[in-house]
Amino acid sequence: MIKKMLVVLAAAIPMLAQAEVTAGTVEVTGASRLGFQSTSFKPDGGDKSTTSTFGLDAGALYYVTPMIGVGAEVSYEDTTDKTPGFADATLKSWTLAPKVGLDIPLAEKTAFFADLKLGWASIDSDGFKTDGFAWGVGAGIKYFVAPSFSANLGLNYDSVNLKGDGGGKATATNLFVGVGFSGYFGGSAHH
Repeated sequence: MIKKMLVVLAAAIPMLAQAEVTAGTVEVTGASRLGFQSTSFKPDGGDKSTTSTFGLDAGALYYVTPMIGVGAEVSYEDTTDKTPGFADATLKSWTLAPKVGLDIPLAEKTAFFADLKLGWASIDSDGFKTDGFAWGVGAGIKYFVAPSFSANLGLNYDSVNLKGDGGGKATATNLFVGVGFSGYFGGSAHH
């Protein structure tokens, strides 16, 4: 399996070396999340809590112009929620959302980016399952290490409004710093 992954990576390197953000370019992104989460569960009147969160995001954008891309993003978070007066709760969440991205070159190797996503989310907190609407915005800076590879640093805000299986409600908001990388397929470099 590892050998197959190395062969695929080796085959992708020449494509990445020639990428340019133009119409038709595909950007593939992976990122981690570090930040604070304010969560309010209300099946029994619930209390608010603040929690450190770690998660992963993966997505892709297809650029319809050199600056505007459309695509999708999937996110996963695994959190331990500590609410005063209650036992610790394990929280796992998934988000799947269509996404629109903006990419504005600032200098030879840097670009400003902004994203907007609207989609579906699901949370399982110790057996209490909810799903519903999610949205998020983010902005930051990309530094192009190579013409087709960037390191990304951004500030993101996500909001999720959910209804539980038993009629309860859950609302979660995240403000977090995202650190990630992007690979670009197609064309050759503008940045």
